[in-house]
Amino acid sequence: LFFIGEDAAGRIFQYAMKHSKKAEYEPYRNAIVGQITEITEGYLLVDDSLLCKDPKDGITYKVLLSDPAFSRYVDSGFLRVGKTVQISYEGYIDKADGYTVSGAISAEDVILSEGEVMIPE
Repeated sequence: LFFIGEDAAGRIFQYAMKHSKKAEYEPYRNAIVGQITEITEGYLLVDDSLLCKDPKDGITYKVLLSDPAFSRYVDSGFLRVGKTVQISYEGYIDKADGYTVSGAISAEDVILSEGEVMIPE
């Protein structure tokens, strides 16, 4: 640690404010939350309309099951039609391809209550 004084510290701060740019937000983990409405061999559909004030504003995501580790959630019966889940992914959502989610890595049960999503321990 160095004591540089209030004046020097202020000049450093002013320089940083003048010559820097705001950092872009980077999420820790990407996730979607919704109810599973369909499961096929290649994908599952997750509808988030239950989170919307107007269900017409909801989106149905097509989550690819191409990763064998993620597809085990389906094979084991953990993921099934009607279940409300949070699905985390490292890939991206292709809106042009019907909100297709690639790179799904995990799934968790969720409990919806007024105004929030809770993940049970």
